[in-house]
Amino acid sequence: MYYFEESAKNYDTSRIFNFNFTDPDLNFNERFVTAKNQAYAAYAQATYSPDSLDRRLHITVGARYSHDKRQGSYQRNITQASGAQIIGPFGEGTLKSHDFSPSLTLAYEVTPRINVYGKVVKGYKTGGFNVNASSLEKFIDGFGPEDVISYEVGFKSELFDRTLRFNAAAFWMDYKDIQVGVADPVNPILVDIINAGKSRIRGLEVDLTAYPAPGLTLAVNYGYLDAKFTKVLNANDVDISGSFPFVQAPEHTLSASADYEIAQTTVGTLSANVSYSYVDKQFSQTGDASYIIPSYGLLDARLTLAEIPFLDNELKMSLWGKNLTDKEYYINHGNFFVPGAQFGSPRSYGVDLTFDF
Repeated sequence: MYYFEESAKNYDTSRIFNFNFTDPDLNFNERFVTAKNQAYAAYAQATYSPDSLDRRLHITVGARYSHDKRQGSYQRNITQASGAQIIGPFGEGTLKSHDFSPSLTLAYEVTPRINVYGKVVKGYKTGGFNVNASSLEKFIDGFGPEDVISYEVGFKSELFDRTLRFNAAAFWMDYKDIQVGVADPVNPILVDIINAGKSRIRGLEVDLTAYPAPGLTLAVNYGYLDAKFTKVLNANDVDISGSFPFVQAPEHTLSASADYEIAQTTVGTLSANVSYSYVDKQFSQTGDASYIIPSYGLLDARLTLAEIPFLDNELKMSLWGKNLTDKEYYINHGNFFVPGAQFGSPRSYGVDLTFDF
């Protein structure tokens, strides 16, 4: 069983930016928001392993029932530079939703070191009210819940006397009424949350870890992602999914690392780590395909002396470098009052000193 309840009140004020640059007496924007949320759920899960298959097959069935109630109120007042106050309209709303989400997992132990599995899961995310809505009407309307059905198949293995671990999984997710934030074209600080329509995500993950020699660990992880909206209706009921990008969903990601324990000495254990990560290009702003974060790769390294005896305890000292190739890359790209981008950190070096009490 699960039960959750919360309530909150918020007041904030901000200076209203004058986009026309004509009025020297800028106004202040005051916002009053209240929220009260309640949720409860019941869930259960059971696994059956038949004796007829030597308990190598595991059938897991689960289910969850959820009920949510969301309440919110919103009022925005404007205080002019002269001291006059304009009292804005007051709005409030209540949203209720409930959901039943079952799950089924089949897992089979091919050998004690190889396991294959498949699962189907239904998921649910409640709706609510958005305090950063572009208008009072859109705040009152709120946004509804989203639903997803996900499918996954894969295997996990430890091979060659546990010197190689190889795991892989393929997945497919179908979303209905997916929640998406869309920036207001006039004031991009305001973001409306809409139930965009339908989308699907499919992908592949591969994880490989090897121990080729004593003290040496090599690891590689690759991910493939194909995410797209399949239905997005605008105010005129026209499907615009073709020009509606999925944000923060790079098609390819890759990470690789090497850890090596160099030596154990009287003053501590010396080890080294080198890692590389690659992120493919990705869209960064919903509803506008012109904002793209280009692909980039980062190289990091760390040299550590651990288990240093000190006052009956231990010290750890690390010399590290990040973005060693001094790659220039974006971590964000979009419309922030004016089109712009936020760059990632340049090449940097440092020393960490950790003391364990």
